[in-house]
Amino acid sequence: MDQALLKGYGDRPSLPGGPVLNSAIDAAQRRLLRLQSEEGYWGAELNGDATLESDAVMLMHYLGDVDKDRQRKLLNFVLSEQNPDGGWWIFRGGPSDINATVKAYFALRLAGFTEEDPRVRKARHRILEFGGLEACNRYTKFYLAIFGQYDWNRLPSMIPEIMLFPESSRFLNIYRISAWTRTIVVPMLILYALRPSVKISFSIHDLILPYDPPGATSFKNAFWRSCFKFLDRAMGLYNRFDVRW
Repeated sequence: MDQALLKGYGDRPSLPGGPVLNSAIDAAQRRLLRLQSEEGYWGAELNGDATLESDAVMLMHYLGDVDKDRQRKLLNFVLSEQNPDGGWWIFRGGPSDINATVKAYFALRLAGFTEEDPRVRKARHRILEFGGLEACNRYTKFYLAIFGQYDWNRLPSMIPEIMLFPESSRFLNIYRISAWTRTIVVPMLILYALRPSVKISFSIHDLILPYDPPGATSFKNAFWRSCFKFLDRAMGLYNRFDVRW
């Protein structure tokens, strides 16, 4: 091991956990240094919950270029991560999450799985227990809108023209958003303006149920919801003019 990398190694203040915590940190540091390549980087498999695999299946169907073998492998992984209650987690050992569950369910349906499959049926039941599609976050609803399963007009208004604002702009500046978020938001701005619609052979509109988000009735939340609704309507009105720059 390069001794230069160990300069200052272990020179840290004592921590509340005492010797046990310090020993664990030392072991983790040494393990990481052993795994580092000679060039200075770490290489490993990117692994997490099943949402990335579900997204990949949706992307293939959106592009109209489905690799059947790859899709099978992706969905084998998705199914292997299903919780006993029919949903999917977002951290290992955690409870089922509505967004991960809807994505997995929809990816399975796109691939041809039907309600006759008990795993799909359990997933559907879990989605209904969550409150249906309205319980999802905006990202998931956005994906569903691309496939005609959610109304574009019920999504928050987005204006691609935000990209034209200078960096000196204090509030309307895309660069005030974190880098990883920009990689999501910028394509979403373009897709929102184009509003593509991929035709599919089934519908999940019956999963759209009346839904009241937790805490929606408090004064503070009601006030901010009113503010955001006003801004949303203003941006929606702007979008209707279809201004060309």
